[in-house]
Amino acid sequence: MNRYDRQYVELNGEDPRTLYSSLNMIAGISSYAPCYFTERNIESLKETIKEIIKDMDFKTFKVETKRSDKNFPILSTEFSKKIGGLILKNIPNIKVDVHNPEVLLNVEI
Repeated sequence: MNRYDRQYVELNGEDPRTLYSSLNMIAGISSYAPCYFTERNIESLKETIKEIIKDMDFKTFKVETKRSDKNFPILSTEFSKKIGGLILKNIPNIKVDVHNPEVLLNVEI
């Protein structure tokens, strides 16, 4: 799937780490990251994010939200705060670090 300056590769359940060494060898790829698609509603987004973070091991994180869809009812900064609160509530002994986080969660709406 193509979107602007990005390519999305559907893995059909395969572990994305199996592709990383191959992606490192391709000229023109500046970065890559796993991504998840979900319904465009708050509850679905929250559930997807909880599923993503549940098995991750980290001490610091940051949430950045880009809200291209201006009809979405929550502003980007508000949504980042809500998701940050959700993460803090569900994972013990972690904190927000906006300058040097171990995990950067990018949310695009």
